[in-house]
Amino acid sequence: MATMSSRPGCIRVAVIDRDRRTPIEIIEWIRHRLGAEVSVVDEMHLNGVRPPFHVVVLDQGSDPKLEWLWQLREKWSEQDLPVIVVGDSDELEVAAVRAGASRFLDRSLHPGPDFLEKLVYGLACER
Repeated sequence: MATMSSRPGCIRVAVIDRDRRTPIEIIEWIRHRLGAEVSVVDEMHLNGVRPPFHVVVLDQGSDPKLEWLWQLREKWSEQDLPVIVVGDSDELEVAAVRAGASRFLDRSLHPGPDFLEKLVYGLACER
């Protein structure tokens, strides 16, 4: 008997990274391990159309005050577009969660790609 998977055929991930702080190795890791389409963008405009991604990875340096994330949550619920905020200190986690982050990843605690890959996969399959 075949089992049904909730995994989408191809996971689409946006990495919002103005300063290009996300190492290319992590982006390639997500592409390779998940077979994901990964788009690295400087910003994402919220023009009334839902962004065509399963998961957004937001580098805190690209949105230090989390203004984009607040705006996103005014338009779409957390379940519609999961966002992983990546920052340099777990002190930022509370602010990120309040702004509507689905998950927060402290770069200093999880410098490698494994944990980010698991978060992306888990959130994409939850949808």
